[in-house]
Amino acid sequence: TVKRINKEMKPDFIKLDMRLVHQLPQQDAMRTVHDIVEYTRTSNITLIAEGVERQETQDILAGEGITLFQGYLYSPPEQVALTAPVAKKPRKAAL
Repeated sequence: TVKRINKEMKPDFIKLDMRLVHQLPQQDAMRTVHDIVEYTRTSNITLIAEGVERQETQDILAGEGITLFQGYLYSPPEQVALTAPVAKKPRKAAL
């Protein structure tokens, strides 16, 4: 359950998946978003909405109290260079 995951993982952030965001303003999606917003608010978890592509969607999410957004409405995805090398597994010594 969500409560168990929160207890075990203690996330600082939860991201609303774009599949849910894209279903807005359908009633079932609105209810789900509202429930998630309330849960994250009472659990002191920051909520981020991804896949925000239209102003109408941002307005709906902001009306629910969400303040962090990602999506084409703000910027298309950009390729970013890694700032640190990726660690490789050590090789086994040959016998």
